[in-house]
Amino acid sequence: KTPVCPSEIRHTPEQLLSGHGLLSANALLSSEFTPPWPKSLPAPSLADAMTSSLLQRPLQLTLHPPDVLPEGMSWRLHEGYVRSATWDLEGESITLGLWAPGDLITSEDPVLNPLELQCLTTVVVEHIELDASEQLQHLLRERQMLAELLTIQRIRSGDQFACGELQGLSSSGCSEPG
Repeated sequence: KTPVCPSEIRHTPEQLLSGHGLLSANALLSSEFTPPWPKSLPAPSLADAMTSSLLQRPLQLTLHPPDVLPEGMSWRLHEGYVRSATWDLEGESITLGLWAPGDLITSEDPVLNPLELQCLTTVVVEHIELDASEQLQHLLRERQMLAELLTIQRIRSGDQFACGELQGLSSSGCSEPG
């Protein structure tokens, strides 16, 4: 075996993604694309490339806590639970959503930066492209979840306020809600 110098190995992003079903048919038209087939064979037609791309399986990942899903992509959650979060200026984590099996998760074009999709349990996700109706469905679910989380936060803040007031009135103190 002849050793291969790493600098002699050259792959384009299209070649790396094609094994995961992420090859776009337009990639074959790009002058930067190096075909993965031998030069002795004729290049596939655009229709063949599109068919091949459609038949390949989408990227599927299994991740474990506290792994983070790759940024800028949309996912269908098949197993496990994921938390979407951001941080305030002091570095405190703020939960924006909790996602369960069957949910669509996306970090494409986030309204808040940074946005992190963190695995709370072992998860299985599949890369998807969201169409307009799925984007709307995701936004409505996100809005509903934020309202629920805000309600929970207000209740917790009220409990903490009441506890503080009771501590001032009582010498025995009050334990903080968990």
